[in-house]
Amino acid sequence: MTKTFCFNRKKLIFLVMLFTILVCNSVFASGGSESDRLIRCTFLQEYSPEQVREFQVKLIGSFGENGKIISEKSGIPDNNVNGIKTYLIEYETTNYNGKPIKASGLLVVPTVNKAEYPVVSYQHGAILINSYGPTYLEKSGEGLFAVSIFAAKGYVVFLPDYIGCGRSKILHPFFHAATQASASLDMILASERACSDLGIKLKRGIFLTGFSQGGQSTMALQRLIEQKSGNRIKINASAPVSGPYSMTMLWDFWLNKPCRLTSILTLKTIIAYNTVYDLKLNYNEVFVKPYSKDCVSINKDVEAGRYGTEKEIEALVPPDLQNFLTKEFIEQVNSHKSPYYKALEDNNLCEWTPVSPTKLIYCADDEIIPASEALYTLEKMKKSGAKNIEAVDVGKGLNHVEAALPALRIARDWFDSFQEESF
Repeated sequence: MTKTFCFNRKKLIFLVMLFTILVCNSVFASGGSESDRLIRCTFLQEYSPEQVREFQVKLIGSFGENGKIISEKSGIPDNNVNGIKTYLIEYETTNYNGKPIKASGLLVVPTVNKAEYPVVSYQHGAILINSYGPTYLEKSGEGLFAVSIFAAKGYVVFLPDYIGCGRSKILHPFFHAATQASASLDMILASERACSDLGIKLKRGIFLTGFSQGGQSTMALQRLIEQKSGNRIKINASAPVSGPYSMTMLWDFWLNKPCRLTSILTLKTIIAYNTVYDLKLNYNEVFVKPYSKDCVSINKDVEAGRYGTEKEIEALVPPDLQNFLTKEFIEQVNSHKSPYYKALEDNNLCEWTPVSPTKLIYCADDEIIPASEALYTLEKMKKSGAKNIEAVDVGKGLNHVEAALPALRIARDWFDSFQEESF
């Protein structure tokens, strides 16, 4: 009787331990299993090396007179590129309200044969028209940035659309760091599963980068992975580019040094934060007339693509915030009394200590996201104990968008240095 009891107890302990190991091995940082994330992977199109190079030629041509210096700094067009295959990834993520939601992203796989491929997760910048997300590659400037710099040279690339962009038709939580990070993390998990199903072997670890809003997303994603994912995902290196890591600093900059997109981006941020944080802002007290009445419809029409060009979109609102927002609202935000200021604070990303190798890439002459964002963040993070972090300037003479390709080339060269083989 005693022997039987001991045997059963040992067997029970073994089964409990086995169950625990299986559960621990199947649950990931985003709150579910890898298979929970991927809904569908659909082949879209294959592009030859010649077509990839044509993408590069068109990108450089779109910059006009500054195309030459951008070409010199970025190394594109490049005669030595591989072809690519593209796949639509539909996956489950969590919206700002905690509810599960379907999102989309683009998986790009080089056609060059390798035993294992290095991986970059690329987080895109602000997209005024939602259908210009990465999953609509040929319309997506930033999708082509990522293809031209990374996929064309042997990297598998994951490109999340984010919630509300690309194939998603709901409100995009613009500049909301938490959902941008979680949607990007779930895209990584879903894409890893898709690659496994497709027989594509990935190297251990992942590289992170992204431009503008994508710089913010990349920093938020890095924080989420380092603080919440345990050992599930290893970050080889992270290179956020020209991101607003301090939203409160960005408010001050846009207020005092408006640029062509200041007002429309502020409009998107206010509407997003009012929804996400349930701020209960009265738009009659936020925007001057007639924009107080039309602000929501303007945002919807812009995201739906009812305006063909950025110039048309810019013309919808005044270029400076003093003529777009009420004096009272500006004073409330500046005195930190408005709930909107609290929402801006909640999306600051400079108050933590990164562990992974981190390179903050910025542009000295950036007119939209000032260089001070990267330099201030570098200072704060070093003071908090970050050891493996630096900031790198792309160089003078380029504006925000013009600096993107040269910055991403800096990121790729750095990522290449972590590889056993060069591309």
